[in-house]
Amino acid sequence: MKCKICEGKYFAKCFCKKHYYQHYYQDSEVRARVRKRKQRPDVKARHREYQRKRRQRPEVIVKMKEYRQRPEVKAKLREYRIKYYQHPEVKAKILKYNKRPEVKARAKKHNQRPDIKANLREYRREYNQRPEVRARRMEYQRKYRQNPEVKAWEQERQRKYRQHPDVRAKIIKYSKKRYQQPDIKERERKRWRKYRQRPEVKEKIRKHRREWKLKRRARKNNVIENFTPKQWESKLKSTNGICSGYDRKPHKVGIDKLTIDHTPPISRAPSGFIYTINDVNPLCRSCNAAKSNRIKRPITTRLVNFVNHA
Repeated sequence: MKCKICEGKYFAKCFCKKHYYQHYYQDSEVRARVRKRKQRPDVKARHREYQRKRRQRPEVIVKMKEYRQRPEVKAKLREYRIKYYQHPEVKAKILKYNKRPEVKARAKKHNQRPDIKANLREYRREYNQRPEVRARRMEYQRKYRQNPEVKAWEQERQRKYRQHPDVRAKIIKYSKKRYQQPDIKERERKRWRKYRQRPEVKEKIRKHRREWKLKRRARKNNVIENFTPKQWESKLKSTNGICSGYDRKPHKVGIDKLTIDHTPPISRAPSGFIYTINDVNPLCRSCNAAKSNRIKRPITTRLVNFVNHA
């Protein structure tokens, strides 16, 4: 008699030995008995010893190495390791093990080998190029840099670094070379134009120009202005944008169009003359130009009447 499947040597029940055991283990009762037997401690120990000896055979080592080089097997192993090492108990065991002095010394000695160094370098390069690793690192860095202490420390470090003479020279040289490129020039011009269109930036520029004009003529004629920009701003706001007028009625022009009028004029003041906040008055440009360097007090009564009836 022969096996009815492969026509091999007869073993039992019309099957060869291979196909007989295949059909035999399909029975649910047999599978339950086998499962129960595998749970016995002596069977487990015997199987573990058999597997250990088997893995030490040269032909088995070669087969396992070839098997693990397959791309799909590598991906499965990587996914399994990631899940395995995320378990809290596994993490605790690894940390406890790595803190041993003999383990630290062995790892340090092992990592100093040239071949291990090259492998670690290659692995880190490949690991850092993975999209999920890059995304995770970027998210961590973003959260880290949002810390106020880290922000302050980084700003201070950058400031000290840029104070070095050689670094400043490099930055200036690079900036000059970079901003000579036509596309960079045009892009920066558009960016600054867009930046200056913001209302808050416009107000800053206007305020800066006003303060600069206040000091320019005073420096030119060697006179002293003994008041602060804040005092002048408060005096401007108190007018509600109304010019007191010079040889004309008070009229509303807006705070932005009011200029400073000195009494006496700067051109006729003696050198070293000190102006206080009471010696300056807001006038519109046309009234200030019409007044020129004449000495005449503004008609404050008309301004008060105009403000009361406005």
